[in-house]
Amino acid sequence: MLAAIAAMVLASALMERGPERVLEAGAWPDSQLWDVVAGEALVARQSHGGRRIRVYALPVEGGPERLIGQDDSSGRGVRLLGRDGGDLYYVLEDNTAVGRERPLIRRLRLGGGAPETVTLPVEHPEGQFAPSGGSLFWIEAGLGRRQIVQDAYGRVATLVRRHTLRIRRPDGVTLTLGTREAGWSQVEADGRGGAFWSVGSRRDGVCEMLAASAQGTLRPLGAFTGLASPVRAGDRLYWLSSLYPRQPGRLPVGVTRMDLMEMAEDGSHQRAVLNLVSPGHTRPLLHGLRAHAGRLYAIEIVPGPSRDAPSIGRSAWLCTLHPERHDVVERLCRLPAGAEGRGWIDQGCYYFLVAEDRENWLDWSAEGLFPRRVAVLYRHRLD
Repeated sequence: MLAAIAAMVLASALMERGPERVLEAGAWPDSQLWDVVAGEALVARQSHGGRRIRVYALPVEGGPERLIGQDDSSGRGVRLLGRDGGDLYYVLEDNTAVGRERPLIRRLRLGGGAPETVTLPVEHPEGQFAPSGGSLFWIEAGLGRRQIVQDAYGRVATLVRRHTLRIRRPDGVTLTLGTREAGWSQVEADGRGGAFWSVGSRRDGVCEMLAASAQGTLRPLGAFTGLASPVRAGDRLYWLSSLYPRQPGRLPVGVTRMDLMEMAEDGSHQRAVLNLVSPGHTRPLLHGLRAHAGRLYAIEIVPGPSRDAPSIGRSAWLCTLHPERHDVVERLCRLPAGAEGRGWIDQGCYYFLVAEDRENWLDWSAEGLFPRRVAVLYRHRLD
């Protein structure tokens, strides 16, 4: 009994201690934190209207930052596609303004060197790319067509497009893996050199999940509701599944139910672990699902005012999930107001960003009269 009480007191003390403030990544939104790798925060900084991009590594334990790479390819901003091992993939936005019809995708090696252009035979880019195992998966979507859906709830018009999943392998070979007619689709790296492809309908929210391999195969994993990204913990897959309200002659709005789902890697033994929508609320209570060392982590949104942000009317907690237990959700620490839902796990720590305002009462210049928003990196130790 005394041991249990001591464990509860220690857990309460850890939650009250809260996350640790690590470093300032730079001015918001010109500085983008892309990842945290091997104790370094990878930050992309833009200048000259997004035409100049510099990627730096900032040690989270302190020390001088180092320049990893720079890009002066005359884009209009930059967007990270993902990290694949020691390579960063990003796309320069709005390249049509400088005469490009296809997205300009670049690969930057963390070991140094100039960015390399990744040439893809993209005809109708959807903007969905997933680097995985040295390969690059992407989705192409044709022109949409209006489809009238008739069911027991009435008639409704929805947009359907032809979605094609393709891959460019490290040997330069490009393969077409499959085509589906759907309202939307999404591709995510699976962490093992392949990808998860989800395609579905905007009308009923039903989604088909498939496993794509670098060899060019597609393996169906099953159908569920809601567009989500599965994560792997041990030998199981987990994702968030949504149920949308059905109204006569209308597209679904809001969410009536969201579950944490689990299944084996071959698509079998699918089950709902936990319902994530509280009575009277139509928004999920968990998001940002992550996996690390065989365990699941997520951000829990608690309705109602919080001590840190009473005006917002809610609080956010970093949690670990135990699918095998009756009490699935275990809170680890409260997140500061303004914390982003996404995060990174590196060397046993969970990192996340908080947008904070900075004011200089001694600066009466045109710029100094306005608060400056900066991106601040926080962390919570998991191990």
